[in-house]
Amino acid sequence: MRRVVMCAAAGVLFLGGCDGRQTRTVSNAETGERATIETGAGARPPTNMPDFAPMYRGAQIESSVAGTSSQQTGANQGGMVTFRVDDSVEQVAAFYRGVLDRSDLSVRDELNLNGTLMLTGSHPDDSDRGLQVSIARTTDGRGSFVTLVYSLGEG
Repeated sequence: MRRVVMCAAAGVLFLGGCDGRQTRTVSNAETGERATIETGAGARPPTNMPDFAPMYRGAQIESSVAGTSSQQTGANQGGMVTFRVDDSVEQVAAFYRGVLDRSDLSVRDELNLNGTLMLTGSHPDDSDRGLQVSIARTTDGRGSFVTLVYSLGEG
């Protein structure tokens, strides 16, 4: 999954300068790996978002990625979405702490790194099933910039 997200992130950078919604799908016929990248105004959340990784209310999506990787242990699906919200870092963090509390992702960690708050949760029996939330104050100080990275585990 990491390889799919990294390749997809490169695609987000490639499409990032485009006006309007841009969609691109990258796939590898030999491995079955596939990523769909969407950027720009009107970008939508990934189609494979699980219940444990909901969008925050009022989110203004900047980019999204949905992907499938092929590993020795089987296929793994996941994705990433970046967005802006008008609420503070702490308000967003409180929302995602509640989401994690209601999920089966009981292996948890939290880190504040120079003002960027990172919340993580993973399943105790499937370390490939998890969520990472990064929340930082926007440069204009009028809200938060959020990145959700999730993995659905073995599919």
